[in-house]
Amino acid sequence: MNSTPLIISDSVVERARQVVAYARAHRQNIHDMSRMIGHQEAGTLVPLGEDPQRQLLIPIGYTFAYSIEQHPGGWFHHVSMASSHPTRVPRPEAVDLVLEAMGLSVRVKDAVTSWLEDMDDKRKAINVLFKFEE
Repeated sequence: MNSTPLIISDSVVERARQVVAYARAHRQNIHDMSRMIGHQEAGTLVPLGEDPQRQLLIPIGYTFAYSIEQHPGGWFHHVSMASSHPTRVPRPEAVDLVLEAMGLSVRVKDAVTSWLEDMDDKRKAINVLFKFEE
């Protein structure tokens, strides 16, 4: 199996912590989530995965997005990770390493749900939702 190396440098850890701080300060309530999902107010609400403040670009080929979202059932961490290579999907272990770098204690095994997402550029992203607790 071919895989893309995951290298988490000090600068990646620093940026990861900035992404977490931004997400904590800019949680997405259920009203805004509904509007985004319904593609209402195009141009007003940036899809969370496309917001540069929520993105972590990891050199050599990964994109990671993080948000804190309100859904029916409460508040959740939402992470999305994609490889730059169109035929590769990040492994759960890679997601766990980034979560650790972010200073989060959740791991893929703790997920409420997970799914693969087809991205516009033919890549696939792994999405994982975890219960958010203060």
